[in-house]
Amino acid sequence: IEIQLRWKNVFEAYTEWRKALDSIGIMSFQTSDSKIKLDEMRGFSNSQMPLPITVINKNDFPAARIFSLMHELAHILLRKEGICEFENVDVLAEEEREIEKFCNHVAGAVLVPEYHLLSQPIIGKLSKKNMVDDLEILNLSRLYKASREVVLRRLLHFGLISSDYYSDKKEIYDKEAKKKATEEAHRAAKGGNRFIVPIYLKNMYSNGRGYTDLILKSYYQEKITLSDVSGYLGIKLKHLPKIEAAMSRFISYA
Repeated sequence: IEIQLRWKNVFEAYTEWRKALDSIGIMSFQTSDSKIKLDEMRGFSNSQMPLPITVINKNDFPAARIFSLMHELAHILLRKEGICEFENVDVLAEEEREIEKFCNHVAGAVLVPEYHLLSQPIIGKLSKKNMVDDLEILNLSRLYKASREVVLRRLLHFGLISSDYYSDKKEIYDKEAKKKATEEAHRAAKGGNRFIVPIYLKNMYSNGRGYTDLILKSYYQEKITLSDVSGYLGIKLKHLPKIEAAMSRFISYA
């Protein structure tokens, strides 16, 4: 948790969580197709050894992507992969529903650890009023680099807020998120992005550090050709030196 608290923002946190998965042999991918809707897929995983994978929808907000990443990690540990979108859990078969709920709980517990959350000064106030101010929720969200909904869910789990309060806040946050997503989509459609990211960097970030490193090592061990490298990474060979240089940093641009 000490390392997590040192991360500056959710962008850095998302990148570092992906690195952490890569370091234990789990390939961390991100979709490259901007047309995949969140109600179709927020993330999926495959636990098949020797290279289990997670794939996260890049159209989601960074904090939500972090949650999806931890959720898919739980799926891999259970060896119960699937495509997840979180909104319609109750329509699933009982076994699948329980798995989804368990993975949600694991993700929340990883991002907002019990012992650290309950040690926060705000917790003493909550036990008296059974509700929390928006600013306090936001501060906890920034502290753990998790979404406000994840913070609320953890507070609900420990009986610090009521289910009605949680539902009311979640509805408000969902509406705000949809409005923000619509505004960003309109801005992007009008060419309103702040900067243009080179295609090779986009591909590297979609492929992830672990997969990119695996391909480069395979080439230098003469297991694959340069043509293979180009195809597997989705880059032109002239960009290979830039990819190798960027790998040492692997900084999030999203």
